[in-house]
Amino acid sequence: MYEIVRELPAEDIQIRVEEGSWVKIVSGHSQFKLVGLPKDEFPALPDVAEEGLITIDGETLRDMIKKNALLGWRK
Repeated sequence: MYEIVRELPAEDIQIRVEEGSWVKIVSGHSQFKLVGLPKDEFPALPDVAEEGLITIDGETLRDMIKKNALLGWRK
């Protein structure tokens, strides 16, 4: 999904969940359909205490993700 979204034109991106756990991604003239899994098949997220959480500005988070993607998610 990352590779698809990365190559889309600089237009609005619509992501919709459709019947049968399909995901449709639309931007401009581009359309993609990906098969997903029902939400019941994913493990429940753990409860997280608010203590120790921090708030990050959305723009800062986006830049951090972009920098990691440029590094190729090296470990």
